[in-house]
Amino acid sequence: MYLQLLQAGYTSYTGRLGTVQFVNGVSQSQVDPNTAAGLAALFTVQWVSDQGVAASGSLTVASVPTAGETVVINGVTFTWQTTPAAPTDVAIGATAAACAANLALAIAAVASSNPALAGATYAPNGATVNITYSIYGTAGNAFTLTNGTSGSAVTVSGATLTGGAAPTVVGPDDQTSPVNQFLGNGVDAVSAAVAEGVGLTTAQVIAAGIAAETPSTNENANTANEGESTEGFAENSPYQQPETPWTATYTSTINTVTQAGIQSSPNPI
Repeated sequence: MYLQLLQAGYTSYTGRLGTVQFVNGVSQSQVDPNTAAGLAALFTVQWVSDQGVAASGSLTVASVPTAGETVVINGVTFTWQTTPAAPTDVAIGATAAACAANLALAIAAVASSNPALAGATYAPNGATVNITYSIYGTAGNAFTLTNGTSGSAVTVSGATLTGGAAPTVVGPDDQTSPVNQFLGNGVDAVSAAVAEGVGLTTAQVIAAGIAAETPSTNENANTANEGESTEGFAENSPYQQPETPWTATYTSTINTVTQAGIQSSPNPI
């Protein structure tokens, strides 16, 4: 599963958090439950089954344009010229395919210094320039395309790129349920992340007696060496204290869930 950041100020975050690289708030690789638990202790997150879909579209050169005609890519005007002089001038080729290749090169060159175009890639394929937004999600659906004054010489796939979609949130109460489903039922963030990673449902976690207590107020927390203690467990809980304490790479004493059972333990760095 991939992890999506829901924390205020981080929903569009691009960068690294620990060992996980995020782009536009979504992990770029699948995240294991223990790593997710560490992030869930610091940020509001949820599981998603994919990274979303990038918006895409195209321009097709149907015939060789006339000098002075234009196309407009996300607000930036490019002009067909026999002898290009400005960065946004596009050399008119001998064929439609040559024109498309020259257009792709011109757009990419301007994109290196123009934020309006930097968010997409431009790939010529025969007489067509395929445009793909660089970030998955719906943002690319606002990227505009027009054939300017080129008339029938250039056609566009649509007024904007299309098909951009947000990541798919996994439904609650299954082994890939969102961490925040647990949080809404009084389960602490780390227990939530680990619990869903090993296939426990919200009902099972609540029944096992995991409380949403902070480290400073959790009076029932056991130490890492008290492997046989059952303090903090619900009466008649089907989950038993494992003999080997669970360890992790984040700090504080918290309730945790493992495949073997449920326990409270301090988690040293």
